Amino acid sequence: MYFKYFFDKLLIIIVLCLILFTSCDSTPSDIPIGKWEDNNSLVEYFKNNTWRGEWKNGPTFEGRWELNTDTLWMYRTNDTGQELMVGQYKIIYQDDDEFHILSLKVDKSVFYKKRVK
Repeated sequence: MYFKYFFDKLLIIIVLCLILFTSCDSTPSDIPIGKWEDNNSLVEYFKNNTWRGEWKNGPTFEGRWELNTDTLWMYRTNDTGQELMVGQYKIIYQDDDEFHILSLKVDKSVFYKKRVK
């Protein structure tokens, strides 16, 4: 009797944990297409996997982007035609109006992007 009671409760806890973990999946399914601004730049991501960015007090670049699970890779082509990686970021938050990324390069900065309407 005790074993059946314990097993029933354990089964309920396992099912509830599985439901909780699957509903908390925050892995982005795609890059938020559109214009996004943070304290450092204004970047527009396009559906064809390209981007264009204007850095404050600096240059304008364009290139291509890739999304691997929750990691955003950004590349640009230099003057000699060589493709360079300009950023590797982990997407740590995403909704329709905000987009937070953690730089996986040396400085580990977090950029809080807001959609430009």
